[in-house]
Order: sequence, then structure tokens, then C-alpha cells
Amino acid sequence: MARKLVEFDDVAAAAQKLKDAGKRPTVIAIRDIIGKGSFTTISTYLKQWSEEHSLDEELVEVVLPESVMSDAELFLQKIYTVAKASADEQLERERELLRQKEIEYQEDMQQGRGHGK
Repeated sequence: MARKLVEFDDVAAAAQKLKDAGKRPTVIAIRDIIGKGSFTTISTYLKQWSEEHSLDEELVEVVLPESVMSDAELFLQKIYTVAKASADEQLERERELLRQKEIEYQEDMQQGRGHGK
């Protein structure tokens, strides 16, 4: 008995059906709908379908309550403050290292000149 093969159109139709129902298209869900095909083949076609439809996704504008926006802004300000302080500390360490290297370089240059006289 010949094995039924799954085709891209089968996977695409099932994926679209799941998406339209508000569900996430997965290999298992698609296999349940079409009732045939290997997971590998379905996965390959699903990936292709997803790549083709990712550009079609519409961005949904979400309006958040003012309290959430206020809390989010405070949270982001704290993250920024901590990140900036960390970066400033790292920059100061790098500057100090550079100053030390410059002093060593100048000392080496002076010692080199002293030997050349």
C-alpha cells in the first residue's frame, strides 16, 4: 500500500486554519489536522510557511493603562541608571589603565634616552 505524502499546500492550509482560530501552528497540531506526513516534512513546510507569513503579520496596537506605563517608565529609568553607572565605572577603569600605560611608556622612553647619551 502506498504511503500518503504530505504537500506544502496541506501544511499551509492547516497552519492558516490554526492561525485563523487564534492558535499557534505547530508540527503536532498540523499533523493532527492533516492526518499524514512525517514530522520532518511537516516541520520543513511549516518553517517555509512561517517565513512567508511573518511579513504579513499585522502589528496590533496595545493601549496600556497609565499605571502600567508609569511603572514601566520607572523600571526603564532604573535599568538605564544601573547600566550607565556600570559603563561609567568600566570607562574609568579603562582610562586609569591607559594612564598607567602612558606613564610606563614615558618612563621607558626616558630610560632609553638616558642609555643613548
